[in-house]
Amino acid sequence: MLDRALALIVTSALLFFLLQAVVGLLVRLVEAALTPLAGAVGALGGIVGGLIALLGLASLAVGILVRGRQFITSRDPRAARERVARDRAVRQRVRRSAEDVPVHHPERPEPDPDPAINDGEA
Repeated sequence: MLDRALALIVTSALLFFLLQAVVGLLVRLVEAALTPLAGAVGALGGIVGGLIALLGLASLAVGILVRGRQFITSRDPRAARERVARDRAVRQRVRRSAEDVPVHHPERPEPDPDPAINDGEA
């Protein structure tokens, strides 16, 4: 019985040493495989971040140019009057006359033919 227990202990110790070596080797293989992938993801993230920053700067530049144009054109009184008249005409065109619209008269609801059981009782 003691021989079997000792043999089991020796066998399990050898198995654990082998398992430790195999796991260490697998970890190094996975690390070697994923290191270039992590570098590629980092480079791709840098490129995408640069593109987003460039898009933000372009949007800012367009906004500043549009506001500058509005500022310059609003200083001319004649152009301002024309713009106000044009805006007023657009608002007037959007409005519809109520001549052809029938008046809505909501109907009064009829009394409930099946009132609640305790309705009106206290």
